[in-house]
Amino acid sequence: MDILDVYETDFSYVELSIIFPSASVELEDPLFQFRATYYVDKNLSIENDEEINVETVPVFSIIGHTGDFDHDFIYTADAIAESTIENYSFAKGFYERVFDTEFHDEIISVTGNVINRWATMESVFLEKEIKDASEKVQARLFEGFLHNWKHTWKQLFCNDITLVSFNGRLYVSPEKGIQKFVERAYNKAGFFSTLNKQSLIEESDYSEHVNLSLKEIFELDNNNQLFSKEIKDENIKHYSGFIY
Repeated sequence: MDILDVYETDFSYVELSIIFPSASVELEDPLFQFRATYYVDKNLSIENDEEINVETVPVFSIIGHTGDFDHDFIYTADAIAESTIENYSFAKGFYERVFDTEFHDEIISVTGNVINRWATMESVFLEKEIKDASEKVQARLFEGFLHNWKHTWKQLFCNDITLVSFNGRLYVSPEKGIQKFVERAYNKAGFFSTLNKQSLIEESDYSEHVNLSLKEIFELDNNNQLFSKEIKDENIKHYSGFIY
């Protein structure tokens, strides 16, 4: 059964909420958490191929963080979420490298502005509605979410250019076909596997105030007390893209 027999994505939308976490308040850093919930129309019945009864249902929720490049959120990010530290460091390193590229000039020519905001997507949650659906259905809905999230984000931060960063653990499936579909969905939404992760780990400073690379920090963390093995894994793909 095709996904459009049950779920209609033409009129789907993302509900986006932004909050200021208590950890950010305590550290006095304006690092915000966001939650994006994706809604689609579910076809309840079709009578004589003409009358369609629908209800709007949530299918995905995504949790992440966002901030601007006027602050160094490295310590706040570390206090809030394990994956945020890597995503922020990657975004920061990628941002610094892209400043002298043709893409940066293109951003300036199109928008008259520079990249001033970053966002990281960290966790994907299946809503009850599609927990029992096939992974093919879930993946196709996730593709719809990516486009809708970017559209909603652009409306909310209409004067900002946002650098988006996340890693390959965001949406995981043991099926190779689904993995390939999701990777194509990232690409269609403008998110591409970018810089060599190992190079970034070796070259990116943990903080402008601490002259240590991420690699050196990882080597000191022998017992994985500060960072997980997954964060240190150079084989996990990292994706970046822009919203403007």
